[in-house]
Amino acid sequence: MKRIEVVAAVIRREDRIFATQRGYGAYKDWWEFPGGKIEPGEAPREALRREIREELDADIRIDRFLQTVEWDYPEFHLTMHCFWCSLEADAMHLNEHEAARWLGADELSEVRWLPADEGLLPLIAAELRYGPIDFVLPWVDGGDPVLSARRAKYASGDTLTNEEVGGTTRYASVGEIRWCVASILRFAPFARKVFIVTDGQDPDLGAMLREHFPERVDDVVVVDHRVIFRGREEFLPTFNSNSIDTLIWNIPELAERFVYTNDDVMLMRPAQVEDFFRGDEPVCYAERLSAAFVRQLRTLNPRHVGYKVSMLRALEMMGGGDHIIRLGHAPCAMYKSWFRRWAEERPDMVENNLRDKFRTVAQFEVQEAFYVDMERRGRLCLLSDREHAFVFKRRPVARYVEKKIRVFRADKTRKFVCFNSLNLCTADEIALVTAWLDELIFPATRK
Repeated sequence: MKRIEVVAAVIRREDRIFATQRGYGAYKDWWEFPGGKIEPGEAPREALRREIREELDADIRIDRFLQTVEWDYPEFHLTMHCFWCSLEADAMHLNEHEAARWLGADELSEVRWLPADEGLLPLIAAELRYGPIDFVLPWVDGGDPVLSARRAKYASGDTLTNEEVGGTTRYASVGEIRWCVASILRFAPFARKVFIVTDGQDPDLGAMLREHFPERVDDVVVVDHRVIFRGREEFLPTFNSNSIDTLIWNIPELAERFVYTNDDVMLMRPAQVEDFFRGDEPVCYAERLSAAFVRQLRTLNPRHVGYKVSMLRALEMMGGGDHIIRLGHAPCAMYKSWFRRWAEERPDMVENNLRDKFRTVAQFEVQEAFYVDMERRGRLCLLSDREHAFVFKRRPVARYVEKKIRVFRADKTRKFVCFNSLNLCTADEIALVTAWLDELIFPATRK
């Protein structure tokens, strides 16, 4: 089948986008986004600027990549690279189209779109309604000898042997960051930026991005601890996820709506904005759990730095309640403005989480504090993590990983998967997981 490669501009002005009506050909009177064919030797962005000048007598600013659409028309296969754009000046003239309209999110369905263009509408409508959405993930390469030496310098007692505090498994990495970032770019095309927060380390994703996501290379940004701890440098270095999470909102240019996740959590199927935000409610994948029960756990083992106990600590610091929101192994949708306001109003809570370089029983999960407050305000969409997320946790069972992969393949509903301590798997099991993830996240390029 003949292949045609084109570019398209989704030109935005405030909360509306520019649509044009074709005046020629088999799809005359249908609506599309302006753009056209890429000439031999032309880069997509260069071609887009040229096409808009030819079609609209206008200069555009290309703000960011949106998505590449693959579509089979009866006579040819279309590859359409689409970009969010804005006008350098308001004046435009229709040189090829017979009509044009500025459309809001609720007006997109009022015109008859070309099939390939129509596939973009859910992404466009979500952006117009919610604004940009970023993903944020803290990351550490525990195998870095420099970092290991620094960690040992500040550790005391059994810190380095306690896996809940500073043990090797807590910082171990077998390359999950590569799959995590790629899964976001592949299955969450609405993501504007992916911020990786780390301590002077390089996740070395350049080659992967250039090969599989060449238009998104600049959208993956590494942020050093010194940036988010600006003004609080006395608390560095830190090896404490609770401390880092407490200031994660301090990333420069972070969107108001962002999704926090970990490098061992991957998106495994296409996601929509509504998987994370619904109206003014963040989506939380969790279960309610009795606070009294967790207090009993804490009483039985008061020195245990556990996940549930740190959520209970957050509940108590937020005024108490009869249940915690037991967060699952899934991404967490959040609001930057909440954390900024919270940091101003509750400096005691911020100080509580920053002062220790390793996790302690006195600290709390900041995500829990956020969701506790959202639930009290009646602004929380709580969904079962058991129904939406899948967890791999190494078990000494024959063919455990193989069976887990088979179960996930059969379950068509769950979109997230967490590999809890993948480093504890055997070499053969890691190879099996690697092949499966590569198959899902890096599909063969269409010929």
